[in-house]
Amino acid sequence: MIQIENQIIPFVGETTKSVSFSTAFISAPAITALPVQTNVEVFVSNLTSSGCTLNTSAAFTGAIRVVAVRG
Repeated sequence: MIQIENQIIPFVGETTKSVSFSTAFISAPAITALPVQTNVEVFVSNLTSSGCTLNTSAAFTGAIRVVAVRG
């Protein structure tokens, strides 16, 4: 069974943000996290089957698209 979740996570002057998946995955998924129309580096930490933490290289206001896939 393939599980996919797609979210847009807003940031307002922040460098970290917790993300919760709408439905827990069977196990920790693969994550792609890309900034939307801005130039900031993004990395994922604390990845579990139910969520993760997004971290950025600098505080910014904008959005990050998160795609989680397991299957």
